[in-house]
Amino acid sequence: MIAPRLMLVCASVVVSLIASSCEYGRSMEIEGGGVTFVIPEKGATASSHSSAGGLAYQGPHTRAMTDGKTLTVNGQNYGSVRAGDVVDLRKKGVVEVNDLPRSPQL
Repeated sequence: MIAPRLMLVCASVVVSLIASSCEYGRSMEIEGGGVTFVIPEKGATASSHSSAGGLAYQGPHTRAMTDGKTLTVNGQNYGSVRAGDVVDLRKKGVVEVNDLPRSPQL
């Protein structure tokens, strides 16, 4: 039987990886700071880091990070994000936030 403390630790893991099918192939979701990144499952071999305050992802063609307030992709500022936002990074060269394309800020 698993000890209650171990169950609590397992339940409090910040990063959730969920494999799902989509029109772009299989994808995964990683979450940190209330923001979710949807990444290609192929990128699962890449690195990701999540904390209560933010999220970082390094894939074969994409490097993305957020502190829970600002989104940066491949060194460019893509504007603000907030808890509950979903950032889709599955298409090479395209960033979508909440199903809407987003361009870098000037």
